[in-house]
Amino acid sequence: MTGHRLGILGGGQLGLMMIQAGITLGYTFNTLDPDPKAPAHQVSTQRLVAPYSDHDMLSRLFEQSDWVTTEFEHIDCAAIESVCDDHATRFCPSTRIIQLIQDKGTQFEWLKSNGFPVPSFTVHHHPGRASLPPFPFVQKDRLGGYDGKGVRIIHQASDLAKTPSVFQTFLAIQKELSVIVVRDHHGTILHYNPTEIETHPDSNMLQRLISPARVDPRIAKEAVECACGIAHQLGMVGCMAVEFFVTTQNELYINEMAPRPHNSGHHTIESASVSQFMQHVRVVSGLPAQPFIEQPAVLLNLVGPPHTVGPAMIQGRDEYWHCPDVFFHWYGKHITSPFRKMGHVTILGNSLSEALAQSETILRRVSVGVA
Repeated sequence: MTGHRLGILGGGQLGLMMIQAGITLGYTFNTLDPDPKAPAHQVSTQRLVAPYSDHDMLSRLFEQSDWVTTEFEHIDCAAIESVCDDHATRFCPSTRIIQLIQDKGTQFEWLKSNGFPVPSFTVHHHPGRASLPPFPFVQKDRLGGYDGKGVRIIHQASDLAKTPSVFQTFLAIQKELSVIVVRDHHGTILHYNPTEIETHPDSNMLQRLISPARVDPRIAKEAVECACGIAHQLGMVGCMAVEFFVTTQNELYINEMAPRPHNSGHHTIESASVSQFMQHVRVVSGLPAQPFIEQPAVLLNLVGPPHTVGPAMIQGRDEYWHCPDVFFHWYGKHITSPFRKMGHVTILGNSLSEALAQSETILRRVSVGVA
């Protein structure tokens, strides 16, 4: 029997948007997050304020929920397994998948061993003692990295961080892509259009997303087949994002993957008849993935200015209130800090070129400021 109480580990904007989607199904939501002002806490039924690994609060989350999911992968899987005997059926995606993805070393070793395209790499627990590949190369922290954090281009030995790392061959990148897939308990896999990611030069974070991606159809097809293949091989239940690099030689390589709804799928709230958040809530609670249709869209992240901390406000959006195809999302975070994700705006269009033109204007006129 499908449950109607969903617990979410994490109270950020992903949890917020899961709840906003899932309440239309008549579900109630319980959130666990250490920040009492976390965005998802503002709309959940039961707010548990505690560290993610707090055993008592984790037990309460499972006791008060029929199903539990997570909005981020850097969680204590051992704690989840210890508080819930039937975590294998009630927690999605599985702790096995999350543990695999948490460590970029094991993530890339799994991808390579299963035949998926990854750049040449080596895994190091003590990078300072390792033989270095030719400069420049890419160093990725094995643990804790996301949104471009924990990634460095190494031009000389003094640039090297001493944290456990993956060394990757430096690629001449033409484009970055993402594919959001959803897989349900019955093994049905659906995918959204591949999206094109433009990153901020200083933060490496997504700045603008373009859907569908402007790439060779062969590359788009290969990316979709790869993402769906990963979801199938893992036995994933829920939404998953797989990010790719397309080189100047039109070769496709996996950058990383995330076992959850993702920033590169936020546009689906308006651009798809069923959003990534609705899909995730449906499938982790035992419902089937639902077919959908999409239209062209562009998404812009609204992030904190580079050198500012303070009470947050959004500047420049008033002139867009009358626009029928421009949609603002403000996450309810009270304090802005450098490159903190504060919201996003989605622009739809009858054509991709129309949405892109509107996005250029909004990029210049709308920003996050301090009140």
